[in-house]
Amino acid sequence: MENKHIQYFKVENFKRFASLELKDIGQFNLIVGDNNVGKTSVLEALLFDEDPNIFSKRLKYLLTYVKKFTDVKESFLDFFINRNKQNWSESTICGFSLNPYNRYFQLSYTKHPTISSSWTNDENRHNGRALVFPTNNDVYNVNFPFLPATPTYTHELTELYAKNIQEIRSRKLQFINDLKIIIPHIESIEVSSSVANQNVLRIQQNDREDVMPLALFGDGIIKLFRVLMEIIVNQGNRLMIDEIDAGLHYSRMKDFWRTILKSAQTNNVQLFITTHNLECLTYFKEVLEEPEMQELQSLARCFSLKELPDKQVKAYNYSFADFQNAIDTETEVRGGRR
Repeated sequence: MENKHIQYFKVENFKRFASLELKDIGQFNLIVGDNNVGKTSVLEALLFDEDPNIFSKRLKYLLTYVKKFTDVKESFLDFFINRNKQNWSESTICGFSLNPYNRYFQLSYTKHPTISSSWTNDENRHNGRALVFPTNNDVYNVNFPFLPATPTYTHELTELYAKNIQEIRSRKLQFINDLKIIIPHIESIEVSSSVANQNVLRIQQNDREDVMPLALFGDGIIKLFRVLMEIIVNQGNRLMIDEIDAGLHYSRMKDFWRTILKSAQTNNVQLFITTHNLECLTYFKEVLEEPEMQELQSLARCFSLKELPDKQVKAYNYSFADFQNAIDTETEVRGGRR
């Protein structure tokens, strides 16, 4: 399985950040910080892809289907420009780097008379590639490895299940077994037609006769279903999950962490996860302290985003040992201002 994990990431002039650098990135990365410090913006920046048109499609998908913008024009990329940038009318550059020494990509905008975007890297600075404005069909077909804070049931979930799990018996059995932490009586998952002539996911449980549509289950169950699904879809790549604790009851958090970390390890997926919930952080630590999970400690990181006096944001990296000590001594790791 190809590994596309990253160990370093730098972004410049993107939304909240004039410049933000993440170093020594692990496989399981928590992103914490104060309100409005840019936790979600980090995940959005990590939608970056070295193929400029994949990146462009992902950003348009983010605006259209996650943020629900109704009229996304060709100038949609200017939404992502750092708002503190001076000389707005002049060319503005967003920079992305996956290596501290080379491979620097630039996304250039010219505001007047219309937006013009190009994609350049340090090996090809004088021959930038123009971005193609994606259509809605193009956007819908692109892989979008980002889960918003409150993912709801959509028919896209049915399609992903049918394509990636339904026909693979071993994968289906493992998927159902993983869901038992939150649907203990689950017996099977089937794709069937609804009265609206659309395929839907239905859950059969061994403690009741009727078959329930997944859409009728609570947000926590739908979230776990989607997280496990996206981990499988993004094998060997990275997956960004915003506010992982949203919609999840605290009594399920420990099982939830154990299940998704094991699944991510099996599928070689790099996770970037935001939370502001201290219980969620504590359960993350406690799960990784369990004997069968301790081998994953070296892969865990916590990045605490903090706003400096000059309004810039800096990411402070905690190894698992540092993070563990902070939680045990009740040292605040969730950011704030310095």
